[in-house]
Amino acid sequence: MELIASILVAVIVVELYVWLPKISEWLLEFAVRQLRAEDQERCLEEWKAQLDDLPNTIVRLVHALSFTAAARQINADFCEDKLDEFNQRLNNLLEIHRHNRENIETIERMHKNSREHRDFLLIHEEKTWCELYIELNLKSTGLMQESLDGFHKSMTEFLATLHTALKKADSLMEAMIGRHTTKIVQADMVLQELSNSYNYTNQLFRRPLKLSKSLMSSIDELEKKLEQIETDIKQENECPENDEPRAEYKRITSAIASVVGGGLKLKP
Repeated sequence: MELIASILVAVIVVELYVWLPKISEWLLEFAVRQLRAEDQERCLEEWKAQLDDLPNTIVRLVHALSFTAAARQINADFCEDKLDEFNQRLNNLLEIHRHNRENIETIERMHKNSREHRDFLLIHEEKTWCELYIELNLKSTGLMQESLDGFHKSMTEFLATLHTALKKADSLMEAMIGRHTTKIVQADMVLQELSNSYNYTNQLFRRPLKLSKSLMSSIDELEKKLEQIETDIKQENECPENDEPRAEYKRITSAIASVVGGGLKLKP
């Protein structure tokens, strides 16, 4: 009986010795498959070279088994670095977005105050002109009356044109503010969703038992969302400073200011 047992043990040992390279190779391939595609070729070459340097003994098998743990550590290091990078990028986006929101709010507030002040001055100047016209009309005769009527007609047409220009300028500015406000609101929602995705992925990474494929999928999805919102925020950040309607608004209001300042302030 002992002889038979000895023979069986010897056969098993021989078989294991023969199969050790195959088993080690299978373990190596299994470990490599756990890695990201970007790391697989490099690790396969490095780990295969390590196995080839070892004798065909149990040491080779144990070393092959260690590759699975090594693959998990490489994945963990990658995920941790990525999450740290995402956190920094997300915080940066939130700061830029906050600045953009404050900027458009400031522009809206300044436009409202400027419009109210402008309208107040314009009403005052129109009233002054009407009072002056009535006063001169009472004193004028003959040719002076004819000239005064012509000037009154020209001033009336000018005021009508001025109001039309102001209305257009206000419309341009309000359209620009509305457009960028909509962008801000949309970015608020996307950033909130992105923050939730980041928190979920971070929690998934911190779990003692985590599914590598689920984690990698979450990392990839998070990166895609980050890249998209970074593009959107960059475009948002270019405005409204470079916004054409705002530039047009500035041209119109500058022209109006020069006319009003120079031509409308008539005194008796």
